[in-house]
Amino acid sequence: MRLFEIAQVGGQAAGVIRLDRRRSRDAGTLPCYEVSIYTVPGMTGIGVGKAMLAYARAALPWARLEAEVLRGNEASHALFTAAGFVRHGDRYDCEPIWKSS
Repeated sequence: MRLFEIAQVGGQAAGVIRLDRRRSRDAGTLPCYEVSIYTVPGMTGIGVGKAMLAYARAALPWARLEAEVLRGNEASHALFTAAGFVRHGDRYDCEPIWKSS
């Protein structure tokens, strides 16, 4: 399963988030989605990435989210850290907001 959303600011495309379902590297049977984010040049630094990650958490509150950030992409490293993801080298993960019992 794949979710794909386009973020808009003032009616203009500002970024894209893609969430791909996959097996988690270390969470057993917990549902897991790989997060990919792209922000349109000129739309950086205004909260688009933060809003897209908040959307992902709200859309998939029962799933673990994971991401890989390229070395040297300090803006993305800061974004995922600020959003509460835990860093493991160049990988990040975020536990579900809630888990079914």
